[in-house]
Parts: sequence; structure tokens; C-alpha cells
Amino acid sequence: MRRTGTGSSRSIVLVAAVSAALFCGCAREPSVPLDAPEGWATDDRGRWWRAGVDTALAFRDLSTFEGMGVRVPDALYRAGEPLSAQQDVARDRMVSAVQRELAPLYRNRPETVDSLFWQVVEPTIEAARPDREPDAQVAAYERDAYRRIMRHFRAPGALKQIGTDIPVSIPDSLRGPASDRVVSFQVYVGPDGSAGAVRQLEGVHPVLDRIALRALVQVPWQPAYVLRTTRSVPVDGWVRFGVRFPTQPDPDDRP
Repeated sequence: MRRTGTGSSRSIVLVAAVSAALFCGCAREPSVPLDAPEGWATDDRGRWWRAGVDTALAFRDLSTFEGMGVRVPDALYRAGEPLSAQQDVARDRMVSAVQRELAPLYRNRPETVDSLFWQVVEPTIEAARPDREPDAQVAAYERDAYRRIMRHFRAPGALKQIGTDIPVSIPDSLRGPASDRVVSFQVYVGPDGSAGAVRQLEGVHPVLDRIALRALVQVPWQPAYVLRTTRSVPVDGWVRFGVRFPTQPDPDDRP
């Protein structure tokens, strides 16, 4: 799993140029399949799912803490409070700030990550009794919180790369210049490592979005794992995943 400064599990893969027939100079471009593969259903909202998957679970809202059902402390100072009360408020502010920094990690499995947060992270903040203005300490606590949680939990991870392990054909007419051609998704991964549902979060072009979807449902995954006693148990989880399409160089820039 790729780690960013905020504990994000989002991955971005570059779709390699494949299928030499696409770029042979033929007058007619080959057709590219865009329908959902056999065994998958789809709707007009960029959602694909396997038959039998619980869509209410697979497509749950993971965009905000409120949508995830996660409690975030929201403490405010009140004039005239004794020092002990001010310290309690400072601690709650620190807990809230660290939690929000871990939002990308929460999206992998909110209930599990939140439970671990209160078990292994919150006590360390409580023991530290941060100062009234704890902002400078947030980054250090966030790094420590991520390490502590990841001793007990692993987010899903892709086992193959789109464009390398999974070939993708891109119509030549759609390889024009663009500043940002990343199609982003939320993927529901079952305990067996298969993608059970995919929801598009951001797109770049209706055809490219469909090409990215078809490639993404072929990706095998390492499922999420939770450490229980002395063994790791695979569980279902979610991951945000981005597919980046290359652009075709300007003819005047080619050697």
C-alpha cells in the first residue's frame, strides 16, 4: 500500500500504450468494448457491481466522517474555564485534528480504523496532555497514529498494474493533450480479494471512463486484513484508486 503524508491509501497507475494496431496509421480505429463484463451490473451513475453484492454496503458514503458514522470530538474554549478544563479541550482538539488527518485511512474500513484509533492512538494523546495550541504537534501525532493503527490493520492493495499486467486499448482519437487525465474510483474489495463493486468518483471522458472501469474490474486485490490475537484475518474493505491515461505528444514535439 502506498503511503502518503496523510495516511492515504489512494493509488494512481499509468495506463501504458498497448495494442500496436491502434497506432499503425490505419484510417479506421478498432472498436473498444465499453459494456460491463459478464456477471457485472451497471447503472447510469458510474457504478458497477457483481451479481449478488450488497450494494447498500458496497456503495456506502465514505466521503465524510458524518457519512461514515464516525464520532469526531468538537471542543471549544469557554472564557473563565480552569486550567484543567482548558487542557481537556486542548486534548479533544488534538484528537479531532489527528483523526481528520487520518481520513484517507478511515475510508478503507471506518469501523475497524476508528476502533483502533480509540484503542491505540487516543490514549497516547491523553497521556501527553497537549498544550492549549497543539497545532504544531498534529503532524507528529498523525505519523505515530498511522504506525500504531497499521500494526493491527492493512488496507486493500492492487496485485496487478493496469496497462502493464492488464492490457488496455485506447482509441487514437482520445489520446489528445490534457493537463490531468485521472479517472478516480472507490472500489469495494471482498475478503477473497475480488472487486465486488466500483463507483466512479471523477472522470475525464465518457469513453475513457468506461475503459478504465473495464480494466479496473479485472484487477486482483490483496484484501484488507485485521490482526486478531496472533493471526491476520482477511476482511472486506474499500480503497480509492486512480487510473491515469497518457496523452499523445504534440506532432511538433516529436523527434
